[in-house]
Formats: sequence, C-alpha cells, structure tokens
Amino acid sequence: MTTTARTGYGISNCQYCGASLKNGHVCESRPGDADVDALGGDSGLTHVQRQLRENCDAEARMIDHLADGGLSAGYLAWVGMDEDTFVDEYLWPGYTFDDVRQVKVRKFVEDVYDIETTVSQSGDYRSSRLLLGDGGPDIWFDTRTGKVEGQWGSDECVVHASSEATGLVDEFCGQLWEDLNPQVARAE
Repeated sequence: MTTTARTGYGISNCQYCGASLKNGHVCESRPGDADVDALGGDSGLTHVQRQLRENCDAEARMIDHLADGGLSAGYLAWVGMDEDTFVDEYLWPGYTFDDVRQVKVRKFVEDVYDIETTVSQSGDYRSSRLLLGDGGPDIWFDTRTGKVEGQWGSDECVVHASSEATGLVDEFCGQLWEDLNPQVARAE
C-alpha cells in the first residue's frame, strides 16, 4: 500500500494504489467493503468520500496539535523539521509553553492558501475562514464554528477541531486583522 502524495494540503494520489485521483479514479486496490467494515465501518462511503474524510480528519488533527505546547512528532513531521531545527529557527532561549503555541499558530496561519475575515459593520473582527486545501478537495477551517469543512465535487465532510485550538487560531487572526487595519483599532 502506498502513502498518499499531497500537493499543498490537498490529496492528489490514491492512498491505495498511488494513481492520480483526477478524472474519477476507481481504485482496484482499495479494501473491499468487508475489509473497511472491519477497519472502521464506513462501507457506505465512496472512494472519494473516504479520501475527503481522511483529509478533513488529518487537517483537524493538525489544528488540534496547535493547542499543545509541545513539539510532537506529528507536528514536526507536518512542518518537515526535527525539534532542534524548529527551536533554532522559530524559538529563543528560555521559551515557554505559550511561546511554542504562539509560534505554531503563526506558522499555521502563514501557510494557509487564503483567509476570509468576517467583520461587523463597525469594523470589529468577528471570525475567519482559512483555506487549507484548494482544487480537490477544497478544505476550509472556520474559527467561528471550529469546523473543518471539506468539499470535493458534490461530496462534503465536516469535522470539528478542538475549541482550544480554534480559540488560538481565532485570536491570532483577530490580532492580524487589527494589525492590518490600524485605522479601525484607532477609532475605538
């Protein structure tokens, strides 16, 4: 079984056979419904729906990693660094638990494809939607609801990220909004 090749945050190859998922790939190598039932019971899903759900689950797990103050193996694999390199590049002597979380959130937000911000009529920050994957599947993270929402053609998937991680990302996006729009902050 091959691992899924990823382009940005989107899945581009079948996790079972490695073939391109463009043009409605039907995999001959994927587990049959009896195998899938034994592994997790999602036999009612199509191949694309399974891929979409796996991708949304992976994104929600990565968002949840932002809330822990450590540098877990999963997080370090996601950023493609070992712990020493990450500390040398992004942190400083005497860093704290909160420093690690802030750096992880900043790096996460810097790496998204796009951010849509919702503000009130008076310009007060409300929430943001961050585009994590684009073009197959499209995956958004909404800081108002804490939902990771994926869509691939007519298929949709929704997974919830932890409220703590959602709050950290929302707080960072709100501060980013204020920093980019100082005239709104000064009006208060």
